[in-house]
Amino acid sequence: MKMKFPHLGKFGMVVLVAAVVGGLQLLDAYRASQNPPTVRQVISTVATVTPSTEDEITVENVEKTREPDSSIGFESFEADILGKDGIYWPFTDEPEFQPGMDRGLTILCYEKPDDPVREYRTGYPNGMPVGVECGFYRVGAYRFGPEQLVGISIMRPLPRPNDVP
Repeated sequence: MKMKFPHLGKFGMVVLVAAVVGGLQLLDAYRASQNPPTVRQVISTVATVTPSTEDEITVENVEKTREPDSSIGFESFEADILGKDGIYWPFTDEPEFQPGMDRGLTILCYEKPDDPVREYRTGYPNGMPVGVECGFYRVGAYRFGPEQLVGISIMRPLPRPNDVP
C-alpha cells in the first residue's frame, strides 16, 4: 500500500493522527466551555384525589386517595416533566434512573387516574409535544427499550399548555 505522505514515515503519520485527534478534543472542550448548560425549569404538578363533600369519609374513601397497587413489580422513584421549546421532557434527580447507554426515561400517557401502569395510551421516550391530549401521565424508567419498564413515578395530571414556562 502506498502512503499519501511518504516523507513523514510511519512515526510521522502516528504523530499527525495524534495531533489531529488532540486538536479535535481541544476544540470540543473549548466549545463546551463557551456554551455552559442552561438551568432547566421543572414543571411540578400535584395530584390529589379527595372524596366528594357529599360522601362520608370512610375506610373505602380513604383507600381511593392512595396510589393504585397496580405499580407493584416496579421500583417507585421521584420524577417529573419539564417544558422546553414546546416539548415536555421526562426528568429525575435519582442517579440510578438517569438516562444512559442501556436505559432511559419515557412519558406515559393515561386517560384516567386509576388506569393500571401497563395500560398507558401512548409512551413518549423522545419528549412529548405540548398540546398532546393526555389527561394524566407517569414518568417510566426503562432498560434496553421503552417497553421494558423497571421503575415508575406517581400518576399526575398533565399541565395545561399555558402553564409551560
